Amino acid sequence: MSAKVQNPYKLVALDMDGTLLNSHHEVSERTKYVLQCLLQRGVHVIFATGRPFTDVFRVKKHLNIFGTKSEALPVADGVRPRCFSITTHGTCIYDEHNEKVYEQVIHPDTCKALYHLVDVTPEVNLNVYRTVTKEEVASPTYHNPSDLGTAPEERATEEWIARHPAEMEALIYESTKFTYRTVDSVEQFSTENVNEIFFLSEDKKKVREVENQIRVFVQQNDAAVGADKEDPSAQPHGVSRSVRVAPSAEYCVDILPGKVSKASSIAYILQELQLTFADTIAFGDGLNDLEMLTSVAKGFVMGNANERVKHILLGKNEEEIMKTEGAHYCTFTKKAQGCELIGTNDEDGVATKLAEIFGIDLSNAPK
Repeated sequence: MSAKVQNPYKLVALDMDGTLLNSHHEVSERTKYVLQCLLQRGVHVIFATGRPFTDVFRVKKHLNIFGTKSEALPVADGVRPRCFSITTHGTCIYDEHNEKVYEQVIHPDTCKALYHLVDVTPEVNLNVYRTVTKEEVASPTYHNPSDLGTAPEERATEEWIARHPAEMEALIYESTKFTYRTVDSVEQFSTENVNEIFFLSEDKKKVREVENQIRVFVQQNDAAVGADKEDPSAQPHGVSRSVRVAPSAEYCVDILPGKVSKASSIAYILQELQLTFADTIAFGDGLNDLEMLTSVAKGFVMGNANERVKHILLGKNEEEIMKTEGAHYCTFTKKAQGCELIGTNDEDGVATKLAEIFGIDLSNAPK
């Protein structure tokens, strides 16, 4: 490859489920090859996912490319590529050394109110992701089913608490053994160090009802407690009284600290790298990717994306989207002019598009 070749972009942000990972929740060998080529070219790679870090860390170990030393190509121009992991929809950021550099949590009072807001049944299941402290791990009564052993690298950094069994959702994490523990009542849910609250239901109608119910709560909560005087998401460690709704799938309603998204965490990283969104491209398939896909220079929508995502970002008809999705989602339609539909996650859509953009020869790449 000639030293005259220029990288058209300096940072690539990748959603995981339905984007980087295929339907078997694996990264294909061809995709691994392309990611390694990007690193050789000095391109920063970011995982931006709804998954908690425990799971992402174990996926990265299986990838086995970010710790592999390889000769930098001339086009890298002396840039040491960084590999950050944005986890739990933007609430946490970890660097390539797996050190947490950023975290946002929901205020305990807001958690308590949300736990009692929705009528929790096996059909509408309340779940929480929260950070586990060193003090908790040291307790003789501590038990986390996501721990693989007692060594530090085998310990889970988060715990997943569910009111009822969440077996279908747990299948996503089957290969990394990240799983939930159930509690007998809503009162047993911790309100400390909560990164995300989410409701699961196989009934799409119920999901939309819960989403609308929580959006009303968000408005009332902000009016009652006032929006956070300072934006907590701008700080390395923030506690937010306000929350936002960020559905990640048709069966899930995710609730995050106010103003937190994958895009806000990318902005935090860009500031550290002295880059801008104009230097960045992103790939995604879910509703929790909307901010990210419409903030970067170019957003790529997976062929297998949620149909609502395709409608919002590729439909172009603002009036229709206003009627079907509402004003909140219509704002993304207005910003989606540069979004492009690509192949599916089972067709190596990400690898193919990245190879096209960066001029990577795939003739010797694994099939």
